[in-house]
Amino acid sequence: MSTSHVHSGNQSGDKFVVKARISNSSGARLYFEHFIFKMPNEVPILEAKATAVWLDKNYRPARIPPEFRSKFVQFLRCGKPS
Repeated sequence: MSTSHVHSGNQSGDKFVVKARISNSSGARLYFEHFIFKMPNEVPILEAKATAVWLDKNYRPARIPPEFRSKFVQFLRCGKPS
């Protein structure tokens, strides 16, 4: 599942498409991929990966609670959380 956004708020007037997706997950982590393409030909400008870690109150990695994990699963299947 990915989301896209067209951005044209720069001084040059160039338009870009920004795409992001959750590429994988584990008990305490979500793995994201980000892409930026220059329009109109969707020329790749940037690819990036990021890892988000769920932390407990002591800033230690913790399992993602089931109620949040189900929202991520729903988002991956449908594209929109409820």
